[in-house]
Amino acid sequence: MKIALHGSIMVDQVYQVDSFADRRHKTTCATKSYKQVGAMGNTARLLRNRFPQLETACVGSVGQDENGRWIIDTLKESGVITDGIIEIDWAHTSTGTIVVDDDKTSIVDISACRWHPISNPLPEADWHHFMYLDDIHSIEPGYLDNITGIKSADLCKAEPTADDLSRLYGFLPKLDYLIIAHQEADALHGSPLGVPMETKARVLGAMVQGYVIIHDKFNIYASDGDSVVHMTNNPLEGINVLGAGDFFAGSFIGQSLLSPDHGIVERIKCAHSITEGYLSENQPIDSNSG
Repeated sequence: MKIALHGSIMVDQVYQVDSFADRRHKTTCATKSYKQVGAMGNTARLLRNRFPQLETACVGSVGQDENGRWIIDTLKESGVITDGIIEIDWAHTSTGTIVVDDDKTSIVDISACRWHPISNPLPEADWHHFMYLDDIHSIEPGYLDNITGIKSADLCKAEPTADDLSRLYGFLPKLDYLIIAHQEADALHGSPLGVPMETKARVLGAMVQGYVIIHDKFNIYASDGDSVVHMTNNPLEGINVLGAGDFFAGSFIGQSLLSPDHGIVERIKCAHSITEGYLSENQPIDSNSG
């Protein structure tokens, strides 16, 4: 079975600190620094590590530069199919500068290399996942009509524009699963503060073909529009949780493909457990300390 990841791919330059700078201390020293393939790279890395029996392909764009070549080489080395990644000669590869401590993340700066799907070979896959769908401006909802297999997406904007929301509402009926954080659910639902998350989950669940899954540090809600299930999380303490949402999406996709007869609750619980274990085992190392 094969998974195709579409959309955002980038280099994350990460600086780890003991604590963030505040008003009294304007600067802080990084205890270590490292570079990794972010966005879909996070999801692909987990899939290859935890679900090696599944093929994983990436579909996206990088610049024709050192970072772009590094992304493709790094993914290939981990067994990811990179035929769907195109190199754009006039663009720079997307990069993010990120500062983290044990459980907080601060994105200092980010640049985007926009995806041009018409130029990309579209792989056949059993599951297609769109990374940060609200930031992919080069496709319209009809693009998904040409894709066979299960279709899912996640989002990245807590404050989408009116145009973003209009586009997203066109995509939702074509998705089997939508995996989002609670801030994104607030924005997508468009409700005032105080509306229970169960209500938002039910409304958004009715907009997709399968389930909406809404997660935060303490809770997970899943709804198909008819029923809502609620699960609680035990927050991870003392570890870097950068990429946790990307890892959860990969865990859920892999678990769903390998255990299709399991119910939504069991698949979510397994995915959460896999994500926790992966985060705990794959903390940054000092080989690139700066």
